[in-house]
Amino acid sequence: MRRGGCLMGRRGRGPGAGPIGRPEEFGFVKAELEFDGKAYKDVGVRFKGNSSFKATGGGMKYPFKLDFNRFAEGQTFLGLTCVNLSNNAMDASQMRETLAYGLFREMKVPAARTAYVKVYLTVPGKLEREYLGVYTMVEDVGKRFLKDRFGSSKGLLLKPEGTRDLPYLGDRWAAYGDRYDARTEGNAAMQKRLIEFVKLVHQGSDEEFGKSLGELMEVDEFLRFVAVNVVLSNLDSYLVTGHNFYLYVHPETLKVWWIPWDLNEAFGGFVPAGPPDVQMDLSIDRPCIGANRLVERVLGVKEYREAYRGHLKRMVEGEFAVANMNERIAGVEKMIAAAMEDERKGGRAAGRVGGFGQEMARQKPALRVFVSRRVESILTQLGGKSDGQVLRQQGPGLGQGGGLPGELGRRMMRGADRNRDGKVTKEELMGEIGRLFKDADRNRDGVVDEREMTEAMERMLPPPRPPGGGPAR
Repeated sequence: MRRGGCLMGRRGRGPGAGPIGRPEEFGFVKAELEFDGKAYKDVGVRFKGNSSFKATGGGMKYPFKLDFNRFAEGQTFLGLTCVNLSNNAMDASQMRETLAYGLFREMKVPAARTAYVKVYLTVPGKLEREYLGVYTMVEDVGKRFLKDRFGSSKGLLLKPEGTRDLPYLGDRWAAYGDRYDARTEGNAAMQKRLIEFVKLVHQGSDEEFGKSLGELMEVDEFLRFVAVNVVLSNLDSYLVTGHNFYLYVHPETLKVWWIPWDLNEAFGGFVPAGPPDVQMDLSIDRPCIGANRLVERVLGVKEYREAYRGHLKRMVEGEFAVANMNERIAGVEKMIAAAMEDERKGGRAAGRVGGFGQEMARQKPALRVFVSRRVESILTQLGGKSDGQVLRQQGPGLGQGGGLPGELGRRMMRGADRNRDGKVTKEELMGEIGRLFKDADRNRDGVVDEREMTEAMERMLPPPRPPGGGPAR
């Protein structure tokens, strides 16, 4: 795969100099792409990623997003309008994403398709067809994806960030658009359905929850979505960090579907969530850190819990069985071995991992070891001989800078400063406290107990995040 064009960011630095800052600071630029002998002109290219963007260690194997429609309306690539090039940073095997997406698809969860590509870069006057290395090309979740998986792209697509507890924000849609990051507009009926769904999760009685959930969400699809994440100990996800997933309100059924995303930390690879031994023995009944009302309530319903455990059993005895996974791993290894060897030999543009990326890579369990230990753990838990290990908050480093007290202060400040003048009056502060009380008092009895207060603080504080800052879209 050959890409020409200079990737200039807002700071005026192309790849020859190396980017500064966060990937979202760099906008789309025009480039020419050559693939399998065919040239695509005016392709939109930009950097993407978070920790994967920062872990190149001085090399140039950055993750990219390619948008074929941005500057050339109607242009497609293999029937797609947008693809992502993941650099597999901090994954020495370069297989985690490919294997994980495949398992989601096999469990009938709508998930992106992937392919391996070799990427070469030309920057006029700087580089001439320099080999960057092996990339995982990942299908984008957009209108073409929705049309293919659901038969229609006219539903409501959302990509929540930091919302592992899917907060109920009241009955006005205006409060949801930013926090839940609406990617399509949908319509009033779809927006109302999303609000009804999260309201049921947080305020519905057990009887209402058991009776109505199936009308609002594709429950078995959610059970399979959770089961695959749990089997893979994929914790930089809805289970722990509250991101790297999409919600889709189907335009016909008005039911919520779940779509996985960004799976490079699967197979016990999300180091901030705990050491490998803990992740390989992750509890199947309590796989989250902190409050997650939906997972807790769904697994509290006998019918749903049994179905979920059935999906786990099917995976570890079928798709994820040790012999099957070892065969898959060997097949992918053989496919990419030569390209990886060329990458290791390297040139001045070759991919390298350094700094915290190198340390993170060393801490991840090897794929075959993870599979063997994870299957053993799940079967033991299903057999009632073990409860597995429950994740614990690993300290303030999982949050953003300044630790939890500093982040709590910053969020209180942002919420209270209604006129955005950088200062908070007594009236603004009291108003914010009133809003926090209302959010905490989920059963509307006029008092807040310890559980409600704890859950309110967990909703307010940041979920664990990998090193390198917040997510880039």
